[in-house]
Amino acid sequence: MGYSGTTYGGADMTTIIVVLIVIIAAAVLIWLAVRKKDDGGGYEEPEEDSWVLSEAEKKKEIEKEEEKRDVKRKESEEESREIGKKKAAELSYGRGMTKKKTERTKEKKWESVIVYSYSARHDIWRCIYCDGENPVSEEYCQVCGKKRQRQK
Repeated sequence: MGYSGTTYGGADMTTIIVVLIVIIAAAVLIWLAVRKKDDGGGYEEPEEDSWVLSEAEKKKEIEKEEEKRDVKRKESEEESREIGKKKAAELSYGRGMTKKKTERTKEKKWESVIVYSYSARHDIWRCIYCDGENPVSEEYCQVCGKKRQRQK
């Protein structure tokens, strides 16, 4: 008989790994079960009519809503007063006239600065096919290779 290695008391390595995985899985399941018992289980039904507010709570909610409305109403009244004052000040100078501005608006004089200026040179010709610039002495375009076309 041939000897192929250590057998660890008749069990090979894959059997040992499978047993270890089973033991770990069992431990995890036990731990989860114990944890669920400590948490109190699962879903608890709410008390009957727990979503209905009591009379005192209803009154508090209504008072809060009224306070919010009052604050918003006061803010909008103040804004409308300010707008009314501005319009009255503008119209107090006559019918359809507005208040003259005390500061004179200066007219802006636009200055132009030359950024790019083109002037055709007389010692070159431009190719009608690719718009490349070539020396006058050349008959073919240096960019696209087409023959120079003379204007008639």
